[in-house]
Parts: sequence; structure tokens; C-alpha cells
Amino acid sequence: MSFAPNEQIALFWLKYVHYVGAIFIPPIFFHFVTVLIENDYTKQGRRMLAIAYTLAGLLLIANFTGVLATVKPVSYFHYYTAPKALYNVFGLYFLFYVVYSLYLLLKAYLNATDIIRRNQLKYLLLGMTVGFIGGSTAFFPVYDIEIFPFGMYFASSHVAIVSYAMIKFRLMDIRIAVTRAGIFLTVYMLVLGLPFWYLFAYGLSIQLYIATIVLATLGPIIYRYLDEKAEELLLAAQRHYQKLLVDAASGMTEQHSLSKLLKLVVYLVKRIVKVSYAAILLYDKETNSFILKEIRASEKMASLSAPFIIDSTHYLFHRINESDEPFLFNELPKYVQDAFNFPIKPGLIVPSYYQKKPIGVLFLGNKMNNEIFTQDDIRVFKILASQSALAVENCIFITESKNSQEKIFHAEKLASVGGMAEGIAHQIGNRLNQFSVAAGELELELGSIKMNHSEYLKTESFRTSVDYISKLVTSILSNVKKTDAVIRSILNFAKPGSENKVEFSLIEMTNSVTELICIKHRLREFPYLKFDIKCSDVLFAIKEQMSESIFNLLDNSFESIQDKILRSAEAGQPYPDPNITVSLKEKDGLWQLAVSDNGMGISDSVKRKIFAPFFTTKSSTKSGSGIGMYVVKRIIEERHNGKIWFESQEGQGTTFFIEIPRGDN
Repeated sequence: MSFAPNEQIALFWLKYVHYVGAIFIPPIFFHFVTVLIENDYTKQGRRMLAIAYTLAGLLLIANFTGVLATVKPVSYFHYYTAPKALYNVFGLYFLFYVVYSLYLLLKAYLNATDIIRRNQLKYLLLGMTVGFIGGSTAFFPVYDIEIFPFGMYFASSHVAIVSYAMIKFRLMDIRIAVTRAGIFLTVYMLVLGLPFWYLFAYGLSIQLYIATIVLATLGPIIYRYLDEKAEELLLAAQRHYQKLLVDAASGMTEQHSLSKLLKLVVYLVKRIVKVSYAAILLYDKETNSFILKEIRASEKMASLSAPFIIDSTHYLFHRINESDEPFLFNELPKYVQDAFNFPIKPGLIVPSYYQKKPIGVLFLGNKMNNEIFTQDDIRVFKILASQSALAVENCIFITESKNSQEKIFHAEKLASVGGMAEGIAHQIGNRLNQFSVAAGELELELGSIKMNHSEYLKTESFRTSVDYISKLVTSILSNVKKTDAVIRSILNFAKPGSENKVEFSLIEMTNSVTELICIKHRLREFPYLKFDIKCSDVLFAIKEQMSESIFNLLDNSFESIQDKILRSAEAGQPYPDPNITVSLKEKDGLWQLAVSDNGMGISDSVKRKIFAPFFTTKSSTKSGSGIGMYVVKRIIEERHNGKIWFESQEGQGTTFFIEIPRGDN
């Protein structure tokens, strides 16, 4: 129109091309927005759509009858729009529906909690705002405003922005978009084509106005019906697997084995959704990280030679902890994607939360048919993640309950043994007392013989026998005393202690504990031990529990040194100056106790597991239960509000640190 060679051609382009498209921009854009934000299902949305298309039909008739606009020559172009009687109505209609549609987009963007959805709406709002602001400059020459309509050349930039949103954030399924466009064109070719045909064949009439209103009203209804049917056909397979996933999710809580549950989830997701792989990482409180627990994938994923961990320093760790909303892997910053060391990059990442706490995360590879993950997919995976989190918590609760029952049973057995121990010790003590009395009497009798029958001692054989018997008596009395000391030590250790905190000497307690270690390892005395006390050695703690903690630490240090001595001897290498040092110092209002040794040290591969229950580095000949350090950690952290950690270098030694509050704190 703008560059037509004469007025007649310009008028033809204005009536039958330019304003046919311009009139339908507002209702089509409004229709698109209401469908996108799912507002077309409301009564108000349907009413406004019907009004929009009705107004479009009436304005179209006004355009063809020449009461909307004509053409005029302008300085920038050959010809341009000249407004007529109803042009201002068209302008208000155009402005209202465009602004109202942008308002709905903005409102949906501000209310969106889904990160993907927010990104979709953000780029769409940006693109359409740029497009319409640029296009609005086309009204300048219409109202004789002497500003060149430069914005028209930028109006098409919205296509690039919306296309980016479609590709990057799955704004819409291309198949569905093309199908909808085809249905729309077919329906509205009939809705608009019939009035056109009637106009050219019979001219204007009241019947034409009525038919136009009826067709404009029926158009959206027909379009919606055909669109729904086409979508059902196109998404039939997708909705089928979504239903299967929802059904599977509802039954997950019936599974009580965590390992079986995780295998079931990845199996179902990979098989039903047909993704390249499915992997589950669970949150580990001890290490504050997500650890790969189960994966179902092709042979290519077998390159996972070591456990895959997302620790607290990783960007993805914080992203997962920010929200329970699923997100695309390609939404992450480029440097994060490049540094991601998983064999195959995931397509979708689905966090799993329970009571606002992260439980785990589900990694999904891309679909095998290269289709995108739709919003319906996202909603189904959120349901699956929620049910999985509940099922995981259920499994953990059941496992912990079983372990608690086992611990209670074990504690009851120990209590029974402890109750029996006192009676047994009493019986043994009675026998020891008899031995002591008999040996004492024998010693007195020998003394009497030496005093009253000294003449017999002149005989060498008699004197030798008396000396031998005297040595036996001394040995019996010595062993009776040692055995009594052993029994008393065992009873003191096994006796249920008070839960109250008291003050006690660290050195005295350590010496008492070493007596038990000597009994355990059949030693005359505990070797290698040194003290490095830089302040008062009095601790304020639950004495029996602290004794148990020190016992475990010293026993582990002793066995580590013995192991190193044995290996050094086998290799023909000297092992100079083995030592175990117990130190105590004050730091920031806390007591910091350290037990260090120069034994074998701890390898990097097992450091993470040291405080895990039932994990041991000891051979079966040393009867390592794997519960010792787990108990120590709980004693320090739960009963004393303290902290325990260690530093170790393999082959060099280990130092365990314990921090507990001072008594005055």
C-alpha cells in the first residue's frame, strides 16, 4: 500500500490485505494469550473472546464498506492510511485488547512459581511488548504526526525473541503449534470467506451482517472443538505414559526397601517415558551432598567408574536447594554445563522434596524420539518426585526403626549381661578370697616352719622345696590381686553410669581406660602414650560416655600403630618412635581434646565413611564391629553439644579432635 503506484491500487491493498490482517491482530493475540495462560476455560475469558471476534467481524464489514479508512499521500511514502468515521473505534479496540493481553501476560509472569514457565512468559512478554511498541509508531502518519514510523522496522524482532523462547524453554510443541495454525486458517477461511463471497456476489444486506455475527461467534467454538480433538490425537502417547507414571507414583509408598524402591523408579521412568537414561541421587546429611544411588541407562553410562557426587561447592547443589521446581539442564550457566562430569548431560533435572527439605534429585536424559518435555510432563514428574520423596522417607523410617529395635534388643542383652556380671564377679571374688586366704595361711605356715624348725632348713632339698613353695604363694597372691583389679575394671566399665555431667581429670580417666585396653590386648602396660596438657586437665562431661569415646580412639590408635609396626617388619624397614599423644587445650571458650598417633593413617577412599555405622577398616581377626566411631560421634554431638572431626594422611598418622563446651558455658 505505502509504495503503490496510484491511489486505486493503494486503496485495494488497504481494504483487502492491510486492514484484514490488522483487524484480526488483537483477537488472535488475545486468543493466544488466554490459551497460553489457560484463561480461555473461564466464563469471562470465553465471553471476551466472543466479543473480540464479533468486533473484528463488524470492523471488517466497515472496512469493506469504506467507513473505516481510505488512503492519502504522505511525505515518507506514496500513500498511507487516512482515518474515516470508525477509525477511532478501531484504534481503541486495537489498544484495549493488546494492552489487556500484555497485562494478562505480566500478571501470569509475576504469579508463576515454575522457573521454566517464568522464562517462557518473560521472553514472550518481552517479544510482544517490543513488537507492539514498534508497530504502534505506524499510527504516527495516520494522525499527521511528523515523526517517521521507524518502529515498524523493529516490530518483526518479536519473532526472533519468541522463537528463542520456543527453542530454549519449550514455549510450545512445534507439531501442536503447526496443527493449531492449520486448523485456525481452515476455520477462519470459511468464517471470513463466506461473507466475502456473499459480499462480492450479492452486495451489502442485513443478511450479511447477521451471518457475519453468527460466523464470528461460531468460529472460536468450532476452532476449540477441532483443536481439542487434534491435541488428543497428537498427545495420546504422551498422556498414556503420564497416566502410567501417576498410577505408579501412587503405589510407591508400599515398597519398604530403599534399594528396591530406587531401582523401581528409574526402571519405570526409563521404560515408560523412553528417555536415554534415568538416575537418582539422594541427599546425604553426613557429607552435605547428593550421591548417585541408582541409574538405569545404556552401556555408555558404564563409564561411571566412581560414585558421582554433587557436593555443597557445586552450583547445581545450590540450584537444587533453591526450589523444588524441575528445570532444564541447558538453563544452567554455560560454564556449569561444560564442567558437568556426568557421562551424558541430562535433559531434565527434577528435585525431590519432603516437608520443604531436599531428599534427592532425578536426572532424566532426553527422550529417545527427540520430543521435548512438555508442561504436562513437568507436572507429572513433580507428582512422581513428591511421591518418591515420601516413599524414600518411609523406607528410611522403617530401616531406622528396625535398627533401633536391634539396638534396643542388643542393649537389653548387654543390660542382662551387665546384671549377670555383678553376680558372676561376686562368685569369682569369693573364690579369689578363698585363694587369697589359703595362700596367706600357707605363707604364715611357711614362716612358722622357718622360725620353729630351722634345723630342717640345713637340708638343701628341704630348703629348696620351701623356697619353691614360697615363690608359688607369692605368685598366687600377686595374681589374685591382678585378677581382682581386672574384675573391678570390667565392672566399672560395664556399670550403667549417670547421665549427669561431672568434673573429672582427663589424665586419670585416660589411665583408667588404658587398663581396659591392656586387658583387651593382653599387655602388661599401655605403651607409646604421652600427654600434652596446656591447661587444667579437668573436663566437664558425662564421665562414662567420655570414657567410652577415649577408649575407642586410643584402641584404634594402638591397633593402627601395631599394624604399621608389623608391615614395617615384613618390609624390613625400621619404625622409629611410635607414639600416641593425648592433648587438651582451651580454644574460644571450648575444650579441644586431641588424640593423635603416627600409625597407618586413613586412606582418602574411606575418610568419608569413618563415622558411618557398621563400617570398619579392621580385619575379621580384630573383631571390628564398625559401630565404635558412630557411637563416639553421637556421644560428642548429641550428648555433649560438641563436634568431632579428624585429620589424617595415609602412612603418616591420624589425629582426632573433640570440641566440647567448658563447664562454665
